[in-house]
Amino acid sequence: MRPQFEVLMANLSKYGALVTWEASRATRDLDVYAKLRKVCREHDVLWAYSGRVYDLTRGDDAFSTGLEMLLSERSSDDTSSRIRRTVNAQAVAGKPHGRVPFGYRRVYDPDTGKLLRQVPDETEAPIIREAATRILEGESIYAICHDFKARGIRGISNGDWTTARVKRVLTNPTYMGKRVLRGEVIGDADWEPLLPAETFEALAGVFASDKHMPKYHGTGPRHLLTGIAKCGVCGSPVSRLPDRKGGKESYICRNNWHVARRKDWVDELVTSVVLARLRQPDALQAVNRAAGPEAGELADQLRTLEQRLDGFYAQAAQGALSAPGLARVEERISREMAETRQLLRKVVTPNALTIPDPAQLADSWEQQSLLHRREIIDALMTVEILPTKPGTHTFIPESIRVTWRLS
Repeated sequence: MRPQFEVLMANLSKYGALVTWEASRATRDLDVYAKLRKVCREHDVLWAYSGRVYDLTRGDDAFSTGLEMLLSERSSDDTSSRIRRTVNAQAVAGKPHGRVPFGYRRVYDPDTGKLLRQVPDETEAPIIREAATRILEGESIYAICHDFKARGIRGISNGDWTTARVKRVLTNPTYMGKRVLRGEVIGDADWEPLLPAETFEALAGVFASDKHMPKYHGTGPRHLLTGIAKCGVCGSPVSRLPDRKGGKESYICRNNWHVARRKDWVDELVTSVVLARLRQPDALQAVNRAAGPEAGELADQLRTLEQRLDGFYAQAAQGALSAPGLARVEERISREMAETRQLLRKVVTPNALTIPDPAQLADSWEQQSLLHRREIIDALMTVEILPTKPGTHTFIPESIRVTWRLS
């Protein structure tokens, strides 16, 4: 029951009559009507509506008001059903409904006010495309949010961009031009996609991997290899250990203290290795090998499966395919589509390796943010700190094992 109506029911016995505009203004719920009828009968309260007064202690009046309630409930149910049918029909037709998604605006007929179409918003759409591009180029969500805030770029409901909001937007099939109903993609939408299917699937692959997540807490990373370099004994990420005597910092394994190595030694070695690799003639081919031709082939395969499924839906709508037949076909093709998407996400997991000019990046290494340098190192290689003999006080380069993720 509505809160104010509950107050009315609690105080109704103090009055001689209840007056409403019509029966449905009191309630359209039969259970609530039964409670109202009981209170009116027990306390001799009359009920007046639609120009007539009813005494619910009389059988005829109780019957009339009860019938009114049945009709009101039926009308309410019919209205709800019509709304659901309209929403479902609009969804199947790919029409927009409800709140306007960030990145779009709606165009209405100036005379009738009827919705004509949903189109990309000239201000908001580029923000989504920029965020997607930057993530696929290896930039972290945190860095993008920080940059958007510095530039005064507002997000959904004019709020700040957060990592959760960026991820929620870039994983919403709406921006791929798909119509979603109750959390399920039910077909193509009739609005222009902001992101191509290949980009959307690539983003899904990025978000499914934990490599893109920042390996730090607080306002930003402060050290080159914390959380990236691993202990060569147990595989745990190393942490920074400040020297209590004011000396040099170290990277250490906090899991039984398997290894410890001076931080500046390790940073210098890893930096020299990655810069040397970026300056090699084949660097561009090596670093961009992750998104080879297989990605395009899988994307084409996924589009073909989607078109086949749409064709079967059309046959079913025309009566050329039975419902059980459609269900079997839908299950098989949907399974193939899910498998293809999984493969696509594995071969198209863009990260910091999308580098137009590796040699130029090497030359401007010191000008890159610490965050970007960490992302590139983490994308290019694994770094392990190996144990050394007890009593060793000099740096042994061989005690740092670098393994390239791409050969």
